[in-house]
Amino acid sequence: NTRPIEFDAKRLKAYGLVREPENCVVEHVKYEYLPFETLFCLSLDPSEDPRLYKKDQRIVFVLNQMKSNNVRQDMLDEYFFSRKEDFALYGKWEEDIVSRDSRFKGPIPFVDLQEKLKSVKYSMLMPFSGNWITPKVYELVYKGVIPFFHPGYDTDRVIDAPEYLRLKNAEDFYRKCDELDNNPELYKDIFEKTQRIIRQEYFTGIEFSRRIMSHWIDENPVKETKTESPLNEVW
Repeated sequence: NTRPIEFDAKRLKAYGLVREPENCVVEHVKYEYLPFETLFCLSLDPSEDPRLYKKDQRIVFVLNQMKSNNVRQDMLDEYFFSRKEDFALYGKWEEDIVSRDSRFKGPIPFVDLQEKLKSVKYSMLMPFSGNWITPKVYELVYKGVIPFFHPGYDTDRVIDAPEYLRLKNAEDFYRKCDELDNNPELYKDIFEKTQRIIRQEYFTGIEFSRRIMSHWIDENPVKETKTESPLNEVW
């Protein structure tokens, strides 16, 4: 679950991690994708309370086509085209795909999407390459959206999410949406458990720094040096 990554000067400055990246020493460390994705939370206000949002839009998907592979195209029939439920899907897709269904809304600016998510109850996280996760889980949770996990998303379970959110198939997703709609107490319970996915240390970057520094320390152990105890000195 790790891959090598180099934090160059431009990247460091872009994420606001340092003010003068040109004075930094670049190190290669093992990259754990969970803490790296939590950098999304650095730009968020931890005092914002998603419980105050009015949830009047039931299901919204945010999904780009990813032309480099057919992973997401293969999901369309099972999760979207064969369903009669009312939902909206935002993202970049080829016109011949979008034209098949009016529920495909096309791309949406990031700022507009953040505002729209305030009114959304449910969404689903879908894989784009192997088992990788994305910052979208934090994006959805922060706005009070309950994010269900496609069976191929986060299969290593690096995200500490309620088991209820992990799906078996498309039928399981729509069934659970109905179940939560019809059971306010269950909805409240799952909502609160989902909110715990974002930890306070994600807002400050402490978790990211801790993970990166722990890898650096592992690769650069401090050499022990023997020193004479002052108790051995002759007075």
